[in-house]
Order: sequence, then structure tokens, then C-alpha cells
Amino acid sequence: MVVTPDDIQSAENRMLEETYPEHTEEQRQMQPKFLAQFATSAAFSETSRLGSFCFSFTLREVLDAYREQETDHMIWKAEAMCDTHRYCLMRDDIENKMTAEPWKWFPQYFVWDNITLAFHLGDEVLTFDSEKLRDSLTISSPASCKIEPEVFDRPSALRIVQQFWPEYQEAREEPDQGVEERGRGANTEAEEENGEEEN
Repeated sequence: MVVTPDDIQSAENRMLEETYPEHTEEQRQMQPKFLAQFATSAAFSETSRLGSFCFSFTLREVLDAYREQETDHMIWKAEAMCDTHRYCLMRDDIENKMTAEPWKWFPQYFVWDNITLAFHLGDEVLTFDSEKLRDSLTISSPASCKIEPEVFDRPSALRIVQQFWPEYQEAREEPDQGVEERGRGANTEAEEENGEEEN
């Protein structure tokens, strides 16, 4: 899940509004940014440690596919939202503001109240139809630390994808664009252009 600076700012604004409903405009102007210090997990990055191709599905889509194709159990495991927790969230009720203050000493690991869903599939794999796979696909740039050794630059990755879906054009969508819009943007534009030419 890519978390953009706009996402962080929006979450920060909501948090402040809920915590300090009487927040004045002057206090808003003086409020330093603080949530970005806590959203440093590699899971939030636009880059990928797992290769060049990312298929993103909603949780509902995965749960439905799992229910239809498997009859096993789920494992729940807590996740941290940052790699190493180096900051403490400080609340100043006099000034109605929050700040991220560095720890003088910080633990190597920190547990947050997020979760990971692990689907036990045995020798099976979840299957999705070709159109669903195409629409959920984005091409990822490699992260500096990679788990999957074989990665491709964007043009090479795009050529590989087009072997399966010749009409596919990489839609450089905003990171918060919905899954249903991925992989379709360029196709829709091309279809509209063709329709105009035919008219």
C-alpha cells in the first residue's frame, strides 16, 4: 500500500481535528509535520523489494477468492508501521499541537496495531481471471534492498507484460488511484481516440 505525502498530511489533519476540535487557524499554521516520521515501513513505499510486477487487490477480492477456492484457516500477525521506531509522538494540550520527538534511546523493534493476513494455500494458488490480473497490475521500480534478485527496468517490464496483454499501456496513475483504474487508463484513452477517429 503506497502512502503518499498527501495521504500522510490528510491523516495528520484528521488526527489533529479529532484531538483538538478547538484548534485555531494560528495553531494550524504553527503545527509542525509529524506523522511522516512514523510511516517509514517499506510496505508504504512506491518501490518494491519483490520484483517488477505488482498485483494489487482489495482485501474483499482476496477474501472472496480464498473462500471460493480454499477451505483452510488464516494466520494473524501484528506488523509495525515503521522499520525502527525512532520517534515518540508528543501531545501539547496547552498549544493544541502534536510533534514527533526523537527518542534519546529507541528500541530496535516496535509493535503497532496493524495486522497481516497470511493465507495458507498448501500446493494451491489463488486464481483470478486474465482481465482482473491486467487491471490490478502496476510495474514497480526496484527498492534499494531487494528480496527478488531478478528485476527489470520499466521499458523491459512493459514489453514482458505486453506479451500477455498486447493492448496494455502503463498508466502512471497517482499512487492513491483505485485498483479498478489501474492498467486501464491508457486503454480507455486509446479507445476514446479510436472512437473519435472513426467518427
